[in-house]
Amino acid sequence: MRKVKIRKEEFEEKVKKEYAARKKRKSHPDGIFEKGNRWFPSDDEKCDCCKEIRWPSWNYPFSLMVHCRTKKHVRNLFLKDHEIVEEDAQKKEFGKKVFLASICTSIKRPVVLYPTGLED
Repeated sequence: MRKVKIRKEEFEEKVKKEYAARKKRKSHPDGIFEKGNRWFPSDDEKCDCCKEIRWPSWNYPFSLMVHCRTKKHVRNLFLKDHEIVEEDAQKKEFGKKVFLASICTSIKRPVVLYPTGLED
C-alpha cells in the first residue's frame, strides 16, 4: 500500500481531531463484538502498539477498545497510511532565490541568479 505524504503540522492536526472525536465518542475504532461481548479491533485498526495490551477477556471485555481510543494508538494508526515530510527542498531553494532577487533589485542593475551555496 502506498503512503500519502503529509506535512508534520497537518499530520498532527489530523491526529488531534481524530483523538478528540474518539475521546468524545463521536468516532469509534473499527472492530467487532463477539459472543462473549468482547471487542476486537479489525485488521485495519490493529497496530504494533496493540500487541502490548491485554487481550479481551470476560473480566476485561473492552481492554483493546479503550486502548484504540488513546492518542498513541491514533497516531500509530495514521502513521500506517501517511508519511511525514519536512519542508520540500525545492521550496527552500525557491526561498533562497527570492531572497537573492530582493537584494539584487535594490542595487538597480540586471543580475543573473545562479544556485549558490547559501546555508540556512
